Amino acid sequence: MEKFNEFILSEEQKQKANIAKQIMRQLLDIKGALVCQEKIVSIISSLKKKYSDAENYYLYHILIGSSVHDKCLYYDFPDGDSILKKIQDELEAALLELEKTEQQKRPFV
Repeated sequence: MEKFNEFILSEEQKQKANIAKQIMRQLLDIKGALVCQEKIVSIISSLKKKYSDAENYYLYHILIGSSVHDKCLYYDFPDGDSILKKIQDELEAALLELEKTEQQKRPFV
């Protein structure tokens, strides 16, 4: 697990945080605020059940839109619980759904 110091972000950590923010904006545009909020609550709820220290993760705060506090010990959750991975998966699913919807609207030629 990657230790975190908010005052010394690596370039990779800065890029990942920016990617996470961009993905959330794209999801908001595609799905709308209510659906995004439901997805965020679902992701956060499952992480909080598994990790009693979930609030010690930097990307947790990025996801919920809170200020990152100085007690964050870690950057992102490990492997399958990675917030960046989870929201990337959500974006991919939303884009596929959007594409299917657009294809259904197209007239047959």
